[in-house]
Amino acid sequence: MIRPRPLFIQTGKADDTALWPQVIEEFDAARERYCKLNMPELLDINLHNGGHEIRVEPGIRFLKKWLAK
Repeated sequence: MIRPRPLFIQTGKADDTALWPQVIEEFDAARERYCKLNMPELLDINLHNGGHEIRVEPGIRFLKKWLAK
């Protein structure tokens, strides 16, 4: 089995490319799988009130956490 990689999902509630409740639903499904593998820390989400935009700070924090190793 291949070990899952760190995954960071960032979406805005005003983003019209994906409905945020569906993003949460898929995130929860992914979290179940990561938890079954005892690796929930590899998965994170940043849900914000904006649109289709990048929130830099949370993304940089996640990248530093996993790329520094």
